[in-house]
Amino acid sequence: PTSLAETLSLIGIDVLSTATNYSFDYGIEGIISTKDILEKHKIETVGTNRTPEEKDNILIKEINGIKLAFLSYTYGTNCEGSEEYKYSVKIINKSNMKEDIDKAKNNGADFIFLNLHCGSLKSSDANDEQKDLVNYAIKCGVDVIIGSHPIEIQNMEMRENSNQKNVFVAYAMGNFLSSDDYENAKIGLIVNIQITKSSETDETYISKITYPPSYINYNKVMGSYEVLDVRKEVEKYEANDEDKVDENIYKILKEKLEMVDNKIGGNK
Repeated sequence: PTSLAETLSLIGIDVLSTATNYSFDYGIEGIISTKDILEKHKIETVGTNRTPEEKDNILIKEINGIKLAFLSYTYGTNCEGSEEYKYSVKIINKSNMKEDIDKAKNNGADFIFLNLHCGSLKSSDANDEQKDLVNYAIKCGVDVIIGSHPIEIQNMEMRENSNQKNVFVAYAMGNFLSSDDYENAKIGLIVNIQITKSSETDETYISKITYPPSYINYNKVMGSYEVLDVRKEVEKYEANDEDKVDENIYKILKEKLEMVDNKIGGNK
């Protein structure tokens, strides 16, 4: 729904990846209208293109003197487009990825974010394809790799590139908002990455990462879905806060929190 664009803008989304297996479900008209509506609400997109010329653009945002580049690719689409519209969706291809990464560097990017939409849908572990792509992207010089497509939380890791610089990898962060009845699809992570640029050396690096888990709860009273801060709601319940969730939701959140802490290692 077009109203989603306005909502995303209101909650603070500035850049959105639109490269998924659903990207071409409504053909080139769907890609054009999606990007047009999002841009109308001041949200920039990566991963899909309205024209062949747009395919060559690299999105770089300068924030507080740091130039951040954003790239996004998907393993494929549900509906195969004709050769005429091959440019419209960024499909995972190692040589094309390297070309875009090099272009981002040449355009002055201090820091490169890469979104890879691939992996097994209902798996809590990254598969060999994901690991291979991550290894390749690290060699090419990206700084953060965020995975999507799996609806379960998968591993996170801090890696080092050939220059001994940290590279953060989140293979899959689960769902932020979904009506999927599959229980593990209701839990997700919101990853906060603090980036610092040294005024002395001009080196840009990751200085802090936190990843509070979220849970999608269907509120029967309101008749709508709500995203809960899992750790915050558990702490409120255990402190007997007036605004606490009920016992049933608390038990679910407590269980999910333990699951995340065992999988990821807590908010370290």
